[in-house]
Amino acid sequence: MNLEDNLEDIAGLLFESPYPVFRVSPEGKLLYANEAGKCMLGKWDSTIGQTINHDIAAEVTEALRKNLTKNNVEAKCGERVFSLTLVPVLKGNYVNIYGDEVTARRKAEKELERIQKQVIQQERLKAIGQMSSGIIHDLNNVLFPILGFSETLIMHPAYLNNKEKTLNYLKKINSSAKHAASVINRLKDFFRAPPSDALLKPVDLNRLISDIIGLTRPRWKDEMEAKGVVIKVETVLEGLWPAAGEESEFRELIVNLIFNAVDAMTTGGVITISTRSEKTNAIFEISDTGSGMSEQVKLHCFEPFFSTKGEKGTGLGLAMVYGTVKRYNGNIHLESGEGKGTKFTITFPAWQKNKSVQIADQQYVSEKIIKILVVDDNPIVREVVKEYLLYDKHQVETAESGDEAIKMLSKCAFDVVVTDMAMPKMSGTDLAVLIRQKQKNVSVILLTGFSELMIAKDEKPEGVDFILEKPVSSDKLRATINQVIKKEAKWL
Repeated sequence: MNLEDNLEDIAGLLFESPYPVFRVSPEGKLLYANEAGKCMLGKWDSTIGQTINHDIAAEVTEALRKNLTKNNVEAKCGERVFSLTLVPVLKGNYVNIYGDEVTARRKAEKELERIQKQVIQQERLKAIGQMSSGIIHDLNNVLFPILGFSETLIMHPAYLNNKEKTLNYLKKINSSAKHAASVINRLKDFFRAPPSDALLKPVDLNRLISDIIGLTRPRWKDEMEAKGVVIKVETVLEGLWPAAGEESEFRELIVNLIFNAVDAMTTGGVITISTRSEKTNAIFEISDTGSGMSEQVKLHCFEPFFSTKGEKGTGLGLAMVYGTVKRYNGNIHLESGEGKGTKFTITFPAWQKNKSVQIADQQYVSEKIIKILVVDDNPIVREVVKEYLLYDKHQVETAESGDEAIKMLSKCAFDVVVTDMAMPKMSGTDLAVLIRQKQKNVSVILLTGFSELMIAKDEKPEGVDFILEKPVSSDKLRATINQVIKKEAKWL
């Protein structure tokens, strides 16, 4: 066979190939296409001599400029999907493109992804069910001091004359209530979106650790001593940079590590928690004298749903710890051996003052006296929010429903409406729409237990200027009101 015949055979091979082949100029004009390629061109409304698909033309220009073969360039052709390889030929000043249809592969990948998400969701729901007993136990523990100290004050009114004792009781009630909110947030961890840098706040780990040791005492001391097991918790808390992050997530991280240590010490032992600063980092360490981990367990302990506790474990505790550490650009180091206990060393970047911080965490007095309407079907919530606002000398009225609020708004001008979202008959979001239709200058603050879910889904209800998470603190509400006064409407 002579050279001419060889060339004809090669040309025929390319022309008859079931895979699309193109040749494109630096300007993106199509110089050649085999039969399979011409089928694609029909879908792209392009022919020989015309400019090829705009996205592919840009890839051609880059391939020639960098003299670089580009693989896995995806191109859609109607319902079909192709993976293209672009090979620049500098001598000829063109790019050869070789295509491979991957439609079936992409469909299979999407189906696999759907099934994986379904399985993960089923595991999450199962884990939530398994966590419920622990959450109930923790809630009972944190509710006990709330009920106990409040009933003590009610039974002994004379205690109110002792300001130091009363303030001590109130601080413990407040701390327990915050921890109760943190316990509820465990379930939200399944839906929480990673926070942006704008949400970073300074977190005092030393204070947090001290609080958590006291609040988890029923688990590591009372519950274990009832089983005849003695566990001690020791601390070495040095001067520490504040860590940059979200306090509720750090709280959950520390609680998970303490409970993990307790589970590892079935015959008792010591949990040691220490902190220190290194350069611009905050270092947190927790060690136990428990059973330790095998090399195999160490390899998998941070994987979601991996557990050595059988049906008693969810396999989410350390996975959540790892997720929190990475979310805040930290590092975690594990040291453990069978029979040698376990130590976790966690490094967090220290909070920098020049970082953007939620203004709602700044403590300052209200900048102006305004008129506010509080709407909530729960009378206790109405009373608490009203007291928050009265403390700052605002003029405050309350309504127990959306209908009552609309009537009050028609009779009197308000600067701000603070409303619950989930109310019977008329929701807070429906109320916001009606308010915006009638009084465009009224700012609406929505209180909800689902703010993180709404923000994660990018839900921005019409007429709502701010969304605040329940239970809201007086500081956060005050800061939000001040933003309203400054007309700096933004999401918190």
